[in-house]
Amino acid sequence: MSKYRIELSRSSLKMALHLALWALFFISLWLWKTPIFAYQWLVQTVLSVVIFIAALRHIRHEMAQAEVSATFSPQGEWDYHTAEAEDKLAGQWRISAKSRVTEWLIWLHLRSVIDPKQSHWCMVFYDQLNPADYRRLCRAVLFVQQEHV
Repeated sequence: MSKYRIELSRSSLKMALHLALWALFFISLWLWKTPIFAYQWLVQTVLSVVIFIAALRHIRHEMAQAEVSATFSPQGEWDYHTAEAEDKLAGQWRISAKSRVTEWLIWLHLRSVIDPKQSHWCMVFYDQLNPADYRRLCRAVLFVQQEHV
């Protein structure tokens, strides 16, 4: 049985999506009808500062995250290899049939082999992997989905 090692790097698409969502929060705050309550402009300003600080902290946290490396098999077995992931994601995982594939994103639903009740989701954007690894991971997800039909 072959296994493939992949390195999940930072995604510019993920960062763009996060920035767009933070901008949407900020813009929606200033689209309120003007005279709803007294001192509305003050509430909007304070909330804008809170949103701005939260966005900066979130972006800084995303930039500081280490690359994740993992191995997976075409049959759906998954192992993490980073020191950061060893704490909370140690052990063997299996790709479940709930995972989804699109041309620019893979939603991985991973279940623990040891405790099937334990699971987590992982988003993999196509710019996080080289094209061959992205296709391999897509095929692994499709294999697992066909296996459970």
